[in-house]
Amino acid sequence: MTTAQPQSLLIESLTYAARTLRAQFEETGLFAHRPSKGAERERLLAELLQPRVPGHIKVFHNAEIISAAGTRSAQCDLVLADRSTPPLFGTSSNRLIPAECVYAVIEVKSKIDGKELKSACDNIKQAKSIPKTAFVRAAENRIHHANGQHYPYIPTLGMIFAFDGISLDSQGDGFREWVADHSVEEVPDSIWTLGKGFINWRKKNGHPTAVVENTDAFQAWSPHGNMDILVPFLLQLNSFLSSAWMNPLNLADYAGPHPIAVAERLWTRTAAPETAANGNSG
Repeated sequence: MTTAQPQSLLIESLTYAARTLRAQFEETGLFAHRPSKGAERERLLAELLQPRVPGHIKVFHNAEIISAAGTRSAQCDLVLADRSTPPLFGTSSNRLIPAECVYAVIEVKSKIDGKELKSACDNIKQAKSIPKTAFVRAAENRIHHANGQHYPYIPTLGMIFAFDGISLDSQGDGFREWVADHSVEEVPDSIWTLGKGFINWRKKNGHPTAVVENTDAFQAWSPHGNMDILVPFLLQLNSFLSSAWMNPLNLADYAGPHPIAVAERLWTRTAAPETAANGNSG
């Protein structure tokens, strides 16, 4: 007779969080105003994530990504950025985040169908395309290698999270149509649907990968046993974020070529000899 192995505390905690999130999702159905439902569900996921991601990560709800050249993304549902992100323009309802500080974006859908899937893919493509150029150049700068290229930053991760939606088979068919016309740098890295499963790019060894690289295969996965997708979702997200880093941000690049000061009178540390002899002061 074999004894069942006890479930780990981590798995128990995340399974409970999944049930809580599902219950809160159902409660938001009481909102009559559809945009209010969406915003509330985005907030629920943001609040779930913040205490469950590495300490150097901050989760922003409703944010736009901006480059030093002024290129801006559409409003992103959730942006996961370095906690050192400087305060550009921001309110409680929207923020501007320098692209260099962004590690990941998550598009949140109440119910994903073919149209919503395409919309989420388009938004992630746009967010991933915002250039990251404003770094302090230093000899110790780190380099990230991906897709046969070298980056002085971590390319932005793009994820889609849905509270409900069409079957994984239908999502996969729609996703395949979309990715056929886009480069590997533009495509979402994964799709997660609560209560159904997730779609991940696959390594050559058959294992799912958190980040799409030079691979042409993706696969649908369903949760094991009574587990929900939050367990693999958070484990995969943390595996990516725990090693995420950024080179020092050069915020001056965001000022551009605009003059920010006009030179006026100049002093030196010591007075000129003739000035001191005459006893004059400036």
